[in-house]
Amino acid sequence: MGIKVFVRQPLTQTGEREARVVQAALDGIGGLVGDGRYALDFVTGTKAHDNDSFRQAFASEAGTAFAPRRFRDTRLSLLSSADVMLVLRTGLSESGAFEIAYNIFGGRRIPILFAVWDEAEIKTTLLRDLDDLAKVRYVRFSDPASLAEQFARFVDEVVVPDMIARGRSAELEAQPRAATSFREARRIARELGFPVSVRPWSALASEAVTIADLGELFTHVESRRIAISRERPLLVARAAGVTPIASKRVRVETGTFEPAASTVPAYLEVGSKSA
Repeated sequence: MGIKVFVRQPLTQTGEREARVVQAALDGIGGLVGDGRYALDFVTGTKAHDNDSFRQAFASEAGTAFAPRRFRDTRLSLLSSADVMLVLRTGLSESGAFEIAYNIFGGRRIPILFAVWDEAEIKTTLLRDLDDLAKVRYVRFSDPASLAEQFARFVDEVVVPDMIARGRSAELEAQPRAATSFREARRIARELGFPVSVRPWSALASEAVTIADLGELFTHVESRRIAISRERPLLVARAAGVTPIASKRVRVETGTFEPAASTVPAYLEVGSKSA
């Protein structure tokens, strides 16, 4: 069973600049390659949104028009299914405060990691020092790529023990995971650790192909012209007979965020559009 991660990112007060910071953080965390014990399942997705995109994304995902009540019900349902809440604070978020309060007082009180950007200090007194109400940790960051190591440590030290105490297993499940895009297939493969086996949704398990690395994954999908979509997902699983090798956690970037050649980080080159 993988670890279900609920990500709380500011939405209505987020411009392109802040969204780039969030995306860089998600890319770093999504690219964690560890000792093969755990898989991360981002129930809220791995894409950063701003004030303009999150409503459109929800409508597309839900297949219906955006409405506050429908959006709230969906978010709280996802939160109720999660094992850890990751709060990426790059700005003010009233909805974020609501979801945090719901988790503590109305939900399952899962562990919360506050990742606070240097430019978005928590000024709300009631969101500070919450460790007497839930398993909470606060970390500050200037470089979003640095959050991968902090998140991995939080998972090992807090989340996994909490899951075990609740009777949940954090071990990797044997069932294949469905990827609805090549990017998602690449992320899942990294989380599982190579080699992995892949097959189209309609293929038999015996027809799965063993893939040794990311380059081979790309070549396989391209050469066989495999169309990956929500209707036709690619199934990715740890290759049969492969024993995970215990090793130090390292961070691998997904490729969506690369430092610019200039001295100014790429995720800060666009001026903020938020109020």
